[in-house]
Amino acid sequence: MAKRVRKTDEEIQDAVEAVINQNLSIRSVAKDTGISKSLLADLVKKTQKLSRRKTLTKDQEELLVSYLRTTSKMCHGLTTMQTRELAYQFAVANKIVTPPEWNKNNKAGIHWLHGFMYRHKELSLRQPESTSLSRTSSFNKTNTTTFFSNLEKLYKKHNFAPNMIWNLDETGCMTVTKPPKVIAVRGTKQVGQIASAERGTLTTVLFFISASGGNNSPCVYIPTSLF
Repeated sequence: MAKRVRKTDEEIQDAVEAVINQNLSIRSVAKDTGISKSLLADLVKKTQKLSRRKTLTKDQEELLVSYLRTTSKMCHGLTTMQTRELAYQFAVANKIVTPPEWNKNNKAGIHWLHGFMYRHKELSLRQPESTSLSRTSSFNKTNTTTFFSNLEKLYKKHNFAPNMIWNLDETGCMTVTKPPKVIAVRGTKQVGQIASAERGTLTTVLFFISASGGNNSPCVYIPTSLF
């Protein structure tokens, strides 16, 4: 019998939201996610109940929402565990009576998090992209204003035609793609799929398009180590 893999808070939260917000059946979501149907049903019931019963007031939760919104925009978003810890610290700092479970674990309960997300549908769990500190710190109002000011001066000075204005974007492509799921014997510990290499090499591709709608062939950089 296959060993049940413990689900993360994020995976459980996604499953609960799928049932409540997307009107999917508990049976289908439990089957797709591998979460116990009885556990999922219990979490959905408690989430809907907690959406009406709150430890924090509406104004206090709005402060948390504002904080979460700000941190995510600054590329310092909080995980579900960090959000639960923040809610508990906020409650303690404001001398709010909290459930025994909060005091025991020094963080808000998982059911509170489910209810909190249910009450504030503008929030959702997202997979963030890795962003370097230099890119984050360089993208600010001063630098952006300077860039567009210089760009406007160049447009006025040279009077560029649309076919002379180009935009480009880069993307990274692996020489070995992730293999699709295949059918194999149940219980097999490891299933392989033949590929040109196991890890692959990152290749940078540039795409170009002009303001007039024209485009050039992509420019590909291939490391010499491939030859």
